[in-house]
Amino acid sequence: MWKMVLKCFAWFSAVSNLIIFAFTSSQLREWLPDYYVTDEVSGRTVPKASSAEQILLVILVIEHLALLFAISVKNAIPSIPENIRVEIQKRLWLHDELATNARNLSVQKSSLEVTSLSQSSMKVLGRPKLK
Repeated sequence: MWKMVLKCFAWFSAVSNLIIFAFTSSQLREWLPDYYVTDEVSGRTVPKASSAEQILLVILVIEHLALLFAISVKNAIPSIPENIRVEIQKRLWLHDELATNARNLSVQKSSLEVTSLSQSSMKVLGRPKLK
């Protein structure tokens, strides 16, 4: 459960960082100078009132690209390394072989016991041995 909570925090932090980047970074102002205007009173560069939606759209695209990149990296890297996966398969195969051999031995032993029991009962009853 905590692993999922931490993953959610990581994704939400990425989104919040992108929103902070959108409204406080000078880099986005350099990328999209048409969406910003310099305030004459304070001298700061602020987003135009009409371009706030467009800035959010750009951030949404950047966020989706970051998500796509993160998911593709997650899917490209296996959760279990190849050598570990092979070792697990070997051990499962060995376990199955040992279980099969144990069952076969058990069946052979019980069939021998049944055969010897039936032969001894034949002796008691005076009947000839089975071949």
